[in-house]
Amino acid sequence: MADEAIAQSLAPEVTGQPVAPNMGRIPGFTSPVSHGPAQAPDPSLPTQQYQAGLVGAIRGLQNQLGVPHHGAPQGYAQQPMQGVPMQGAPSQGASPMQGQATQGAAVRQAVVYSNHQLVSALQNLQTQATAVTRQFMHADDGAVAPMQPAMIAQVERDLTQKLREQSEDGEVDGKDMHTIDLVGMLFEYMLSDDNLPDSVKALLSYLHTPFLKLAFIDKDFFEETEHPARLLLNNMAEAGTQWVSNDGSSQYEIYPKIKAIVSRVLEEFKNDVRLFAELLLEFSSYTKKIARRQELMERRATEKVQGEEKLREVKIRVNQEIRARTDGLELPSAVLLLLLQPWSDYLAFVLLRYGDESESWTRALTAVDDILWSILPKEASTDRARQMDLHDSLLDVIETGFETIGYDQAKGKKLIEALVSLQKMALQSKRVEAAPAPMRDKLETMAAEKAGHTDFGKDKATPEEERMVENLKMIEFGTWFELEGGKRLKVAWYNSKTLHYMLVDQMGKKVAMKSGLELAREMLSGAAKVIAGSTKPFFERALENIFHSLNSKAAEGDTANAE
Repeated sequence: MADEAIAQSLAPEVTGQPVAPNMGRIPGFTSPVSHGPAQAPDPSLPTQQYQAGLVGAIRGLQNQLGVPHHGAPQGYAQQPMQGVPMQGAPSQGASPMQGQATQGAAVRQAVVYSNHQLVSALQNLQTQATAVTRQFMHADDGAVAPMQPAMIAQVERDLTQKLREQSEDGEVDGKDMHTIDLVGMLFEYMLSDDNLPDSVKALLSYLHTPFLKLAFIDKDFFEETEHPARLLLNNMAEAGTQWVSNDGSSQYEIYPKIKAIVSRVLEEFKNDVRLFAELLLEFSSYTKKIARRQELMERRATEKVQGEEKLREVKIRVNQEIRARTDGLELPSAVLLLLLQPWSDYLAFVLLRYGDESESWTRALTAVDDILWSILPKEASTDRARQMDLHDSLLDVIETGFETIGYDQAKGKKLIEALVSLQKMALQSKRVEAAPAPMRDKLETMAAEKAGHTDFGKDKATPEEERMVENLKMIEFGTWFELEGGKRLKVAWYNSKTLHYMLVDQMGKKVAMKSGLELAREMLSGAAKVIAGSTKPFFERALENIFHSLNSKAAEGDTANAE
């Protein structure tokens, strides 16, 4: 029965997930927007100075707002710890004078809970949490129901009860309440962090109690940027973002590894903070090896795709050159086939090998113009004479091109014979028969698709889709997308000329190449969404969010007082 009661106290409320702290925060962005009386530290400072500045500013805002929890983000406990009177706080229902008298009596008689009492009470809560989560922690993935996040506010209520069991008349010192408040906001931010998959959020939320205990044991926890516990939390959050998906899948066994770390903290952390240094060393070593493997796989995939995309760029350029010369002309099937297939392949070869400033490229493009001119009816004697002079050299250029690309000899011979026949008709001033529209459309569509125009002939982009494509042009390498079902893919590289995006999975393996229009349509339909990433460590993002939330709250208080 006791375990059931504990489990119920740790489980989420009926509403499900905890409310995200959104006061002054724009979802998906690392640095919230807020306006308040406190000056934010300069983010251009070195990381250690910047984070120290954030902590200092947060402490100042907590002092300004008072206790308890005036500055907590929405969704965090807004009421005092039940049964634990705050220093200087009058009891409910008392008049101002009575409150002052009560305050004076409290200062003279109340006993402040010692650091030892706070740590002891939190150790009891940690032991209870360990008992409740042990079944999940030691089970194979999928063997039990998904883990639900710990309720942060419930820890305070349980802490109140444990403290009252030690002393009915005790009270929590204001600075200690600020520490409780700050650790709570840290983990509430984590539960709202869009970067983290839900499964990782739920798992890491059970570190709240041991981390709160750590904050009382080691006073440097919030002051020391390189504290092992902070770095461990940063690393686990980053690993969860990189290698765990919201669909429950996990690469490189990262989720079980994080689960093992959390389990060890719950079971082994008593008062020796060296445990965090040991776990940090172990986890960092593991993830660095994974990162190297993933980086190597990504690099190989990118190099291969870059080569393919270079060829795609060339084919698109060739297709544009051919279409610029043939659009609007009525052309026979044989000429269209020659230009859109083997000669386009030859042009692509020349452009790749020699470039667009070479004599070979100029000669190959000139051949296209000569072919098109040679099948036009010739009325003037000078045109007939020129065509006779051009005939042999043009055929030599075409035959050489076919041989260069290894084009089928029988097919090449037929195309050349058909061209010669059309040229004879031109010399007789006869107009050649144009290819039927369906056949021409088919040949042009095949050529465009071969060149990489995957959307050729399909529905044109809407204005909304075009705007989204423009936005995608500014996307950064390393941006994560979450697809329907929770699967995560990353933009490892994209071609700014062809607007083709290479998506890799969480192992660094290429999964797909998508056009900008395809991605835009998936985003607009809700089938894919960008996960707003950040190069900042988790702890820094959390401190930024807490600062801006408290600052906004302080500004609201100033406005209300002014009114």
